[in-house]
Amino acid sequence: MPDVEGARPSAETSSVEQAASGIVGSDLRQALEAAVEALALAIAQRTEEANATLDLVKSADLKALAKDVPEIAAKLPTISAEAAARIKEAQALQAQQEKVAKDMRADLDEFLALLR
Repeated sequence: MPDVEGARPSAETSSVEQAASGIVGSDLRQALEAAVEALALAIAQRTEEANATLDLVKSADLKALAKDVPEIAAKLPTISAEAAARIKEAQALQAQQEKVAKDMRADLDEFLALLR
């Protein structure tokens, strides 16, 4: 619709614009929260998998097997170190994700304020 000189939004058009921006804002918030949750779940899963690896390496069954199979015994320290590194990496990623999520929420609030 072309601009008309001297035309101003009426109460009706303003309420429609506010309703539309409210719907868009709600949709954007839901999308952001879904992305934040998906990333948090992925980080948690990665941590759980690394913890399961550490538990397996520490298990009596694997230790017994390692006594009989030197190749396994030789690989256990590397496997443990890699699992511990994945846990540390996931913890750092979680801290970063929480900060970024907070910043994105603030940025979204600022953006939506511009639409009002």
